[in-house]
Amino acid sequence: MAPTDVKDPPDGQDEEHFLRPLPELGPPKPPKDSNDLFINDGGMGWVYRDPENPNQCIKKLKTPLPVTDPRAQRLIRLTGPAIWARPSDAMTLASRFSWPIECFGPPLSQPATTQGNEVHGYSMPLADNARCYFDLRIGTNEPKRALSQIKYFTDEGWWQSKAVQSAQPDFSAADRRELAIDIIEAMHTLRHYGLAFGDVSSNNVCVKLGSPPEVFILDADSIGAPSEIQPIQTPGWTAPEGLDPYQRDFSLTALLIWRLFTGKPTSYPSQGAPLLIPIGASSVTSLIISAYDSGASEPLLELANQLRQLRTPTEASLLLDRARGSGIARFVIREFDERTGPDNLRSLSTARAQLDLEGEIDSATGTERRRLIRSATLSGSQFVLDVRPDLGVITRPTSQGELRDLIYKAQFVALATHLATGGLGTDLEGDDWLPRAVQHAIVQAGNTTIESTAEPGQTTLTWTWPTAGFVNAALVDLTSEGQSLSRQVIVRRPGDTQGIAHATSETAVTGQVLLRFSVKSLTGNLFVGFEPVSTDLQMIPKPAARPRQRPILRPQEQGPAALPPRVEVVDPVQAAADLAVIRQGVRQQRKKQIGVLTAVGLMLLGITWAAWTPVADYFSSSDGRRMVFASDRDGDWEIYVRDPDSTVHQLTRNDYDDRNPSWSPDGKQIGFEADYDGDWELLRMNADGSDVRTYFFNQHDDRELDWSSDGRRMVFASDRDGDWE
Repeated sequence: MAPTDVKDPPDGQDEEHFLRPLPELGPPKPPKDSNDLFINDGGMGWVYRDPENPNQCIKKLKTPLPVTDPRAQRLIRLTGPAIWARPSDAMTLASRFSWPIECFGPPLSQPATTQGNEVHGYSMPLADNARCYFDLRIGTNEPKRALSQIKYFTDEGWWQSKAVQSAQPDFSAADRRELAIDIIEAMHTLRHYGLAFGDVSSNNVCVKLGSPPEVFILDADSIGAPSEIQPIQTPGWTAPEGLDPYQRDFSLTALLIWRLFTGKPTSYPSQGAPLLIPIGASSVTSLIISAYDSGASEPLLELANQLRQLRTPTEASLLLDRARGSGIARFVIREFDERTGPDNLRSLSTARAQLDLEGEIDSATGTERRRLIRSATLSGSQFVLDVRPDLGVITRPTSQGELRDLIYKAQFVALATHLATGGLGTDLEGDDWLPRAVQHAIVQAGNTTIESTAEPGQTTLTWTWPTAGFVNAALVDLTSEGQSLSRQVIVRRPGDTQGIAHATSETAVTGQVLLRFSVKSLTGNLFVGFEPVSTDLQMIPKPAARPRQRPILRPQEQGPAALPPRVEVVDPVQAAADLAVIRQGVRQQRKKQIGVLTAVGLMLLGITWAAWTPVADYFSSSDGRRMVFASDRDGDWEIYVRDPDSTVHQLTRNDYDDRNPSWSPDGKQIGFEADYDGDWELLRMNADGSDVRTYFFNQHDDRELDWSSDGRRMVFASDRDGDWE
């Protein structure tokens, strides 16, 4: 049985591209005084503020990566730590690293390529504006907000120079100690999952100032398995020869801590060097030297334990309380200190029992693992069940034999998770047994209910996504009297718990909504679950508009009466993202309004001077050799272009009316009006008919568009205030 096929989605949504379209971000290097989203050049891509989330940034790749490229697959795997890492580790990766959050496909303005799916960019969290920046003034320059890179805390002599006018941020000896512990735990978490960083230096590590301070590591998008990354040789950050990528990371982490403790940015670990913090024992220095020389993780973990013993009882109590608040048993055990009092011994005993249970679950497989998880879930424990997901236990199959062996062992959830996070490749995804195995995984993920709320012209469909992250799509079918009205795949986005879609129709419709949870693979294959959940569909027509005069240049033609009602399903999240992009463009356009008005005035003077010459450009192309027009020759009104050799090309093909086309002044685009949603809207497309986009999506009529001479503004008529203006 092959993966279930689905019908083509509505225009503008390419079903072959399962990644969400990259938002429109503007030029990579706008003028400095512009209000653009651009931040800086990030090497392999340009970095922008995320227009949908002020706490995130987006790196737009200079060269898009096909999803078959190992670099793209690595990025996509990184975006889902909650799927392959235990909760405590996923929490660390998401809070201590600028970790990739979501990968994006081609922007809506770009037509699909022949190469199939591509990664065009990805989002990452920005450094905390309140904790990762401080005020810095150099010489007579104005103070600026500086990113709190650790280089500012490893060079005590720099702060004493005459050029530095700012006071050093408040960063005590205890803060240095706690930051060192946090760095060690963050880097050790990477090693749990076979990941290496490859670029440890004081430029890539920031300090989240506070009590206690925390680490925030930049450029986490370069993280991967040792075979996937190329270690970067940063000047002044040299590790001993002969170390593997993991050892090199730990060696340079030891060097970073050494410079943090000495305040000397070029020094290397050695006995007898003066330290900025009271360490109480020479063994701390020896552990740093050992970790640097060998690249072993054990000296660093022992260093973290010894640094914890240097805390005051008050500090130890506060950090133990924070660990208890996390709900993670291993955090409580890690931060436990006997000096906090005997009352905490009960918490320690409970945490150890929880850790033993989690170890038993992690070592179990198959039915026994599921039984233990179910029992632990029902036990009412005060702790989060901190075990590795099935994906962290089961290796990705690379051959048909390995695939079928996992199916024999009923490892359905692991296979579905591998499909959702990295795909299994074209050959394995065509295996006849796989769809049935994925359907069993979807059954284990649990079911849901779907609700339908009707209002005039639109019905809202809502459901709850299962907690299982591998369920990353839903197939929504709308039917009436046994006839299919619409079929649409709604893709689940990172962090979504509620699913939502809007169904629109111009007429009354009674029918049924069928929803099937699905798994969508990296290659775009859709594996659909067994039985659907359903609810009644009730579409209420819009109330009849009051009679009014409207400027109609030509009579509207009616479509064939035998056609079923036209119902469309819309993903409101994507619609909101598109609207945000449009609004950003409007804000930028307003800033240039004065200049545009001046240009329009000059255009009017030009028309007066040159009579009707410019006007002809709006009926023919800018070179006067091509003509655009509307015709009803295929049964409804469509847009056509006539070439100089009299060849006619049809640009639009649909079942609604497209009218009144108009060339842009440069001849590259054509504006027109269409009644695709029940009222007249303004659209534009490229001169070859590609990349059709709408300017408005509302319940009013917008018609009779015309272009300004520079092609940047439009004039049109609308009845949005009750009469035509």
